[in-house]
Amino acid sequence: MGVVDPPRFRDPLAAGPAGDAPGWHRRLLILGLTGLAAILLGRFFPLSLVSNGICLLVHELGHTAVSIFFGSFAVPAVILTLTFEQTLLSVLGVWFLLLLLLWNVRSDARFAVPLGLLCAVYPFVARSALHVSLITLAGHGAEIACSAFFLHRAGAADLEREWERPGWALLGWLLAVQNAGRAWGLWTSEDARTVYETVSFVGDNDFVRIAKSSGVPLEKIGGLYFFAAVVFPVTALLLVLLRSRRERDAVL
Repeated sequence: MGVVDPPRFRDPLAAGPAGDAPGWHRRLLILGLTGLAAILLGRFFPLSLVSNGICLLVHELGHTAVSIFFGSFAVPAVILTLTFEQTLLSVLGVWFLLLLLLWNVRSDARFAVPLGLLCAVYPFVARSALHVSLITLAGHGAEIACSAFFLHRAGAADLEREWERPGWALLGWLLAVQNAGRAWGLWTSEDARTVYETVSFVGDNDFVRIAKSSGVPLEKIGGLYFFAAVVFPVTALLLVLLRSRRERDAVL
């Protein structure tokens, strides 16, 4: 008797075969509708609470992750991050883990080269005043990075489950719209800068700290922030859309 393979059951939530991937125009439609929804969620109360809550969560997790990376234990606390004093032992522990990771990927230059550079500069940055500025920038940096990643996933043609696409897109647009709007205000509006400088839960807001420590005017920081908040998410989205379209044309 021959060997009979066991029956294979297809995941009902999984996307169809590669040829059934949603078309380029359909993905644009989903991205457009979710972008409009993100704008509405950000402008009208109480829907804006959802948008602000997502941004705050990502923001504080960014502070927390970079604080821990530089040897300072931290805990996100809704609207702020509790950061404790850095210890030399913690810095050495993180450096050891980075070196261990470098050893494991040493045969792959794509990872070994950048990780090697990171290992070389890490102890100097971690023990300098620069790490404090990087922790301060990590909140808005995390929002920009996550918006780029989410929109990149939303534009991909090879999602395992198609119902994920609107979710990725909505999260990406919520973060992108909130960041771009805040940055535009800091760049172009004296009133927005005054509010940002004077309204804070604890101490100075992030970019006020950066302005004081660097001597760069808050207006210029707002312009750089706006550039990053727009360019990185849009570039990530365009790259994946153009790549998937070229792949489709190559198949045809």
